[in-house]
This record gives sequence, structure tokens and C-alpha cells, in this order.
Amino acid sequence: MLIVRMATAASLLCLLSACASTGSGDGWGSLPPAGTRLTINQDVVVPAGTSRVFIQYGNVVPHRALNQPFPYCKFQLNRSREELGQPHTIVADEFVIEKVYRRVDRYSAGVPVQVAAAPLIRGGDRSAETLAVTMEIVSPRQPEVDRFVCAAWGEPDIFNFPSVAEIRRTLGEIITLTTPAPEPAAN
Repeated sequence: MLIVRMATAASLLCLLSACASTGSGDGWGSLPPAGTRLTINQDVVVPAGTSRVFIQYGNVVPHRALNQPFPYCKFQLNRSREELGQPHTIVADEFVIEKVYRRVDRYSAGVPVQVAAAPLIRGGDRSAETLAVTMEIVSPRQPEVDRFVCAAWGEPDIFNFPSVAEIRRTLGEIITLTTPAPEPAAN
């Protein structure tokens, strides 16, 4: 009985450590570590009336065109009400990720939702989640661009947070995500 408990505890510890993994690993639960560079390879326009712009499948897309069960990313800008009346261009630049954290938002699914090849899901008793990786970013040339979020939306217990590999696929050629080189192991 003690062996079973120890094996269960070891398995749980291993599973939890996978959830908290960071670094350039592309496995489930991997997060871009602080110090990762986000290089914007082309100018990206934030439309008038909003403080965010979305990227999915390597393209800039309007919010209403997102295929939400699949990973997407967005820049969030710190803009005043007056600035919202005009489009804003995020120019090609390099940002440094200073802080990374996960966030889960839950929603009641009162409308039908298509999840991959599954049938439509209905009913207010079901919920959906947005699983987001939020990155606080900095560039001295563009201080108004302060947050970059990559997320996926879906039913609880089916979808995971976007991994480093999924984030890179989502960004395509528009943005390059470069994680710091791992430190050499001490002998």
C-alpha cells in the first residue's frame, strides 16, 4: 500500500512539474521564459476604435474572424480614449518579454459552439475556457505596446495552454519568438 501511495505521489509530482515547465521546450505546458525576444518582422496596424490586434495562422485577423478553438495571439496597447479614434501602427521592432503568466477565463456556453470535428455543444450548463499565456513586453521605442497574449478557447479538460511551438506556428512569419540559449550545466 505504501508503494502504491509513493508511486501515485511521484506521478503527481512529475505531472505538476510538466505543467510548470518553462524554457525553449516545445512540449505541453512550455512557456517562453523571461528574456525571450519577440521580433516583429513587419508593421502591424491596430484598427481605430480598439487597443488590440489579433494574429492567427500567421496573419493579422479581425476579432470577429478568429477561429477560437485554435491558438491566436494579440497585442494589447495602453491607449487613451482620444487615441482610440485613430489607427495605430506597431512598427517592426524587437520586444523583450519581462514576465510570463497563465490565465484562465471561464464563460457560459449559451450559444452553439463548433469544437473541431465534434458536434455542436448547446446549453447554459456547459462552460468554455480561454486558456491564455500573457506576456508583459517592453521596447523603449514603443512603450504603449506593453502586453502580448496567446490563447486558445474551448471546452474544459479538452484544450491546453498554447505551447511555445504552437505560439510560433500561430505567429508565422509576422513575428519571431527567440528564447534565450539554455545555460550550460555546471560540472
